[in-house]
Amino acid sequence: LKLEKLINYLKPAFKYLIIVGVILAVVYQRYLFCDRPGHIQSVFSPTGKAIMFALLIAVFLPRDSKLRFGDKNIFSSLGKISYGLYVYHIVVIHVLLNLCNQYCIHINTAATTVGFMVLSFGLTVLISMLSYRYFERPFLKLREKFRR
Repeated sequence: LKLEKLINYLKPAFKYLIIVGVILAVVYQRYLFCDRPGHIQSVFSPTGKAIMFALLIAVFLPRDSKLRFGDKNIFSSLGKISYGLYVYHIVVIHVLLNLCNQYCIHINTAATTVGFMVLSFGLTVLISMLSYRYFERPFLKLREKFRR
């Protein structure tokens, strides 16, 4: 609640500045963050990236923020199934990689790489949606039933 008040206290121009700053940091991360092993700056690189994205998420966090994703937005839908995305993405990627190896499909061109990414993302979203509907949601309803 204190974080929400602090974020709501910030002027919109400063919030937009955070968003633009994060976008620029992602584009120019090669120059901002050193990830070479053994380099002292590489120790702080993951922490810096985490703080940067935490600030970005915090801008959209408050309920009454003008910078907010609506309930019908694709990001809100993906947020509902985020646990499934987290759990299943690595499984889907490994299964697809094994299938590609088994059928001698090489992922070494732009087309095959994009195709692999689209297929793995699509399958992960599909599995996550099914998991949410048939597994997570019944448990969430059960939890609400016992809370009353």
